[in-house]
Amino acid sequence: MTTVSIARCASYDQEAVRGAWDALLEPLGGLASYVKRGDTVLLKPNLVTHADVESATTTHPAVVAEALSRVRDLGARPVVGDSPAFGSAEAVAEAAGIGAVARRFDAPIVDFRHRVVTTSATGASVKRFRMSADVLEADAMINLPKLKAHRQMLLTAGVKNLYGCVPGKKKAVYHLTHGDHRPLFARMILEYVREIRPTLTVVDGIIAMARTGPRFGDPYPLGLLVASVDPVAVDRVLCDVLAIPPNDLPFIPAARELGVGETRMESIRVEGVPVDEARVDDFALPTLIPVTFSPLRLVRSAVKDLWSRKTAASL
Repeated sequence: MTTVSIARCASYDQEAVRGAWDALLEPLGGLASYVKRGDTVLLKPNLVTHADVESATTTHPAVVAEALSRVRDLGARPVVGDSPAFGSAEAVAEAAGIGAVARRFDAPIVDFRHRVVTTSATGASVKRFRMSADVLEADAMINLPKLKAHRQMLLTAGVKNLYGCVPGKKKAVYHLTHGDHRPLFARMILEYVREIRPTLTVVDGIIAMARTGPRFGDPYPLGLLVASVDPVAVDRVLCDVLAIPPNDLPFIPAARELGVGETRMESIRVEGVPVDEARVDDFALPTLIPVTFSPLRLVRSAVKDLWSRKTAASL
């Protein structure tokens, strides 16, 4: 059985977040089950683009701070990393309040575009994996997604956040090469998830994003943290919490087809808040648009990246 833990948290007050993490991790054996003294631990929040904290676009700094604090308490070395769709990791983290939190815990922020390695692939959708060396070299990885509607993939949570481990513009290239077929795009992301194998996933659903996403949606006070060693199982449980038919989320049938993670609720043990008590029926989902990007969007993104790097250099 795969365990998925759900904890209530009504606000981002640090004490409230700390108590929710205690409740969340207890059924999973505590963080010490996954992180050892001397480990390098990569924290992977959602840093999609420049946005303020109140917009619910990025993982909240209070959630990241709690992860950093616990990693430090265990004598491990935390690192915060991502490859934003727009801008540099440093600049986006600064705008989201995560830069200040990282400095408090002496955790460097790494941009996954800067140290890229290529590995052989076992999947049919990706012939060779390109990803950050920081991802592959970490002793443990804590995946810290923001729960959001996503107008290309319906929802971004445990699985989709790991797509940020693909460096820089390679993500946009995959949108072009796989984007005319949503199930194929989902399968490609699952092949990356199988390669990455995050140690632990903790979803920030305290204030989620509804209606559209991953940007410009409506903040939605769900009041939950959700965690598991299996990001697929997290997404499967969230389907029930948000009243989404599981096959409507492309990652679930793709994971079932590939045998990545657990997609069957009868094989998932939910601890903490029961799904029936966590369930909501008014989480607005987006109208889906094509997955593919236009070449013009790539050019615009490159211009924004150049501006962001100059901004980060001046901080």
